[in-house]
Amino acid sequence: MRTSTQVPPKPKPPTYEDIRIRILQKENARLRGEIRDLVREKGDFKSMVKWLCQDAEPVIAKPTENRLNYLARTVSDARRLLRPKPENKAGKR
Repeated sequence: MRTSTQVPPKPKPPTYEDIRIRILQKENARLRGEIRDLVREKGDFKSMVKWLCQDAEPVIAKPTENRLNYLARTVSDARRLLRPKPENKAGKR
C-alpha cells in the first residue's frame, strides 16, 4: 500500500498571449478548442473577436481559404457557446 502519491500540477488555462503565439504557429485544431475554452471561461465574445481580428493579420496575410474558414469557424464556435439556450416552449402550456 502506498502512503503518498504525487499529484501532477493542473495545467493553467492558456492566456490570450499564449493563444496569439499559437495562431502565429498555426496550431489550428488544438487552438480552436482553447479559444473556445477561453471564451467560455471569460464569456467575453466582443473583446475576443476584437483580439482575434487584431492579431489575425499574420494568419490572414496570405488569405487562403483554409485560414479564413478557420478564423470564421473559431468565431462562430465562440458565438454559439455564448448564445443563450432556447427555452423549451412545448412545456410552457
